[in-house]
Amino acid sequence: MLKARIEARDLKEVVNTLLALVDEANFEVTREGIRTRAMDVSRIAMIMLELPPSAFQDFDFAEEKAELGISLDKVKEVLKGARASDIIEISVPDPTMIEFAVGNVKRRIRLLGAEEVKTPKAPVFEFTAKAELFREEFMKFLNYADDISDHIVIEMKPGQLRLYASGEGEMEEVELTLTEDQLPYIDVQEEARAMYTIEYIMAVMKAASSADRVTLKIKTDHPMEMEFTVCRGAGTARFLLAPRISTT
Repeated sequence: MLKARIEARDLKEVVNTLLALVDEANFEVTREGIRTRAMDVSRIAMIMLELPPSAFQDFDFAEEKAELGISLDKVKEVLKGARASDIIEISVPDPTMIEFAVGNVKRRIRLLGAEEVKTPKAPVFEFTAKAELFREEFMKFLNYADDISDHIVIEMKPGQLRLYASGEGEMEEVELTLTEDQLPYIDVQEEARAMYTIEYIMAVMKAASSADRVTLKIKTDHPMEMEFTVCRGAGTARFLLAPRISTT
C-alpha cells in the first residue's frame, strides 16, 4: 500500500487549497502520483489537484490504483504540531486507516467510504481567452476589490487583460489593466467578459501560497478556470468557478 514522505509546508498548502471549497476529498493513488477532484456544496466551484511523485520526498506505491477518502480537517489537525520543514510520513497500514507520522508521533485517521465522499465528474469547457499573470499582483487586486464588492469582472481582448470591481452604486471602483508586455502570456481567440464571485477566488489564492503565477481562462458568461502550481511548482491545480450572470 502507499508509503510517502512530504514536507509539512507542501502538505499544508494542498490541504488548505482543498479546504477553501470542501471538508472531505477522495484521493486517487496510482504509480503516477495522487490526484483529486472536489466540488463545493453549492456546486458552483470545483478544484482539481495532481501531485506527481516529484511532489514528495519519497513516494512508493506498487498497486494499480487505490482510492482514499480523507477528512481534510483531521489532516489539518495533524499539521498543527508540525514545523514547515518537518517531514510528514504517510502510510496506509490497513484498508480502513491512514497514518501520519511527525517525528516519533503518529496519528491514525479513519478513511471515509465511497458512500461518504464522492468524486465529481471532470467537466470539459472551451475557453476563448487566457492570460497568465503574477500571483502577487492578482492578490493585490483581489484584496482591494474585496473591500468594496463581492464579485469581480474579468475582461480579455487581444493584448490586454482587465480586472475590475465596483462598489454599491458604483461610487467606488478597483481596476487592474495589464497589457501583453506586462503579462507573461496572453492568448485571445475571441474577446471575453464574465463576472465571478470573489469569495472562492480569494480563498483558493490565499491557500496556494507557493504559486508564483496564475493562468486565467474564460469565455463570455461561461465558467472560468484558474490554473496554478502547488508544492513549490511540483504539483498542479485547476480551479473552476461558475459565472455570475448580471441582470442589469
